[in-house]
Amino acid sequence: MRDQGPYQVVCGPDLPVAKLVIGKPAVEAAALLPRLFNLCRAAQATAAAMAMGLPAPDVDLSGEILRDHLVKLTLTWPRLVGLDPLPLPKNWQAGGAALLDQLFETRFPETPEAFEAALLSGAGLAPFFVALAKSLPPGFGAGPALPVMQDPEAFAPGAYENSVAGRQVDHPVLRAIEATRGRDLYWRAVARLYDLADAAQGNLPPPRMAGAGRVLVPAARGTYAVAATLEAGVVTEFTRVTPTDHLLAENGIADITIAGFADPDQRTIHLAMDILDPCIPMELKERNHA
Repeated sequence: MRDQGPYQVVCGPDLPVAKLVIGKPAVEAAALLPRLFNLCRAAQATAAAMAMGLPAPDVDLSGEILRDHLVKLTLTWPRLVGLDPLPLPKNWQAGGAALLDQLFETRFPETPEAFEAALLSGAGLAPFFVALAKSLPPGFGAGPALPVMQDPEAFAPGAYENSVAGRQVDHPVLRAIEATRGRDLYWRAVARLYDLADAAQGNLPPPRMAGAGRVLVPAARGTYAVAATLEAGVVTEFTRVTPTDHLLAENGIADITIAGFADPDQRTIHLAMDILDPCIPMELKERNHA
């Protein structure tokens, strides 16, 4: 638990994953990981198998990310800004341009000008983003820009931008929003839209090795990293670093975001926590209510 001005971040316990897999045969350990967690199972299964020298499982990484982003943008987040949820696009599982063009009922906006025009159209996701911008004033939750995590830093402790927004930081629409609002919560929410587009079109970075027994895998919250050492087929060392680890690092994304709050109401706090999207329980409470 850390103080952030008048607020406290209260995190739930995390599982002692290393203790659960060390000493187990690689096949058993790799099968255990995705069963331990409800979130990002395809990413966790892929990372565990590759780190332990096993064949990558037959799972749909892009489909998992696409589904998670669509649920946020059409079901969860509209409710949090007082709108009715939207129906999922037809045949969304197929991805591609056919999915993207349904999101605003016109060609998917790839430039800042096209994005602004899409918001003015009032179609598809436009009312949600307009309502979100009103719910989150410019700069709400913004702070100093963190360095975007590079591969060698995936296993390093510290504050990095290991997030969906970090993956999309160079997109023209994200750059335009950052120039006017900073890396605020609205910027982070819009990043989901463009990460969804990459997932739908097969443009996400592939799983990649970062050294012997070290693997990085794209996931719905950022980049998921696993390192494993085996002896005679048995796991002897294991490290797992999630985007939430970087999110909750001291002076990391959560600290910066919360320090930028200016007396939000409870609905806005709930919305903010959902945009930050940790994979363990996390609450923001006023200090005198702790």
